[in-house]
Amino acid sequence: MLIPNNIVFEIKLDYLSIALVGTTILLLMVIKKKFL
Repeated sequence: MLIPNNIVFEIKLDYLSIALVGTTILLLMVIKKKFL
């Protein structure tokens, strides 16, 4: 079973977006703790 490149690329993009959202949420929580 060979996976097409575009499917792998889409999966990588999904993981990148999830990681970006996670890091932004963590940064917002840290900033809130520092300022509040």
